[in-house]
Amino acid sequence: MRKTEIAAIVSTTVLMTCIAARWSFEKYYRLPQELVSKQSLADIDAFGDYLQSVASKTRNGTMSPRKVNLSTIGFPEEEGELRSFRHWLQVYVVTRGEIPKQSSQMATFFAASQLPSNQRSAARRSTEQCNILHLGNDSYALSCDNWNPPDPSSLARITQTFDPETERFYILDGHVILFAPPPTRLPKSSGSPLAQ
Repeated sequence: MRKTEIAAIVSTTVLMTCIAARWSFEKYYRLPQELVSKQSLADIDAFGDYLQSVASKTRNGTMSPRKVNLSTIGFPEEEGELRSFRHWLQVYVVTRGEIPKQSSQMATFFAASQLPSNQRSAARRSTEQCNILHLGNDSYALSCDNWNPPDPSSLARITQTFDPETERFYILDGHVILFAPPPTRLPKSSGSPLAQ
């Protein structure tokens, strides 16, 4: 199976599970209206719409994926910090729809969030220890060890030697970084991936 077919199957399965869960909830667990706010139901509907758009983009081949290879390069402590920071970055991106220009934007966002206090603390620690270097086109480099990136032209020359399709760890000037290249476009699939 091609990656587009697998992605379409996974996104369709998730979408159908959410729809079935909502239908089950409404059919078997009728709660008094005062317990389920209209905003909560609207949020569920909005999430369903989002899943449908992801499924549609996947079927049409317009989803912009990025390969990920987070296998170790021999620095488990630094890589663990980068994985944690990457997690909080993904939470920010999914919530805000954009990659922050600086980790301080993430710190402000998480400080004002309604996450449980232990998660807010973990996000705060991660955003204090780590930095993001936004490289444009949804590409970035993460560092958690006070890496000062070279000037933009040198950095562009260096990152050209990196894998252009895969997010992975690299050692650069003695620092462990996590580089994420711009997402790639998938070719359009012909017809339903389930029918092939």
